[in-house]
Amino acid sequence: MRILEFKEFKKLLLEDAITDATPPVTDTTIPPTDTTIQPTDTTIPPPDMSAGLPPDPNAAPVTPASTTSLKFIFIQDAKNKKWHGQHSENGGVKRFTQYEIGPEALTRWLEDHNMESNKDLVMAALAGKRPMPNSVYSTFHKEVTSGIVKDCTDKGTVDVTFKSDDNFKNPTSDNLEVNFVRIEPSN
Repeated sequence: MRILEFKEFKKLLLEDAITDATPPVTDTTIPPTDTTIQPTDTTIPPPDMSAGLPPDPNAAPVTPASTTSLKFIFIQDAKNKKWHGQHSENGGVKRFTQYEIGPEALTRWLEDHNMESNKDLVMAALAGKRPMPNSVYSTFHKEVTSGIVKDCTDKGTVDVTFKSDDNFKNPTSDNLEVNFVRIEPSN
């Protein structure tokens, strides 16, 4: 594959325009010969270079931007959860319920509770980027776990591993889609 200079590229475009402009021959009869030659204008105007390049046929199809839902578990109460299976002072596994909510449903819930000002903080918390504000966490946790929040679905359980039986600050999970939701530490 070779990168073309602009002049070479333009020449190729002109050649393509000429071959595209030539109509296919479908008449197989021979026209009568005329001894007079008629002048013809065969100059083709150059293509409009401001139109840009044609779309790449090998490019991935353009899909509309999708709104991704947020998958999360409430990890704040990990200390009070029962151990799942064997555990020791080196930690073990606890099983949590995973929830999923779309941005529209979350926005609707925040509006219904007059908490629109916390929208960015809550979205970041559910995306696992920061702790959730205390004022939102308790109400949201209670309503999600009781099934009151519309369009928030229970996605089953997720096993979360803790490295210690008394330190719940660094949980890990094989499920890479899930985010751990905590409250902001009190000052």
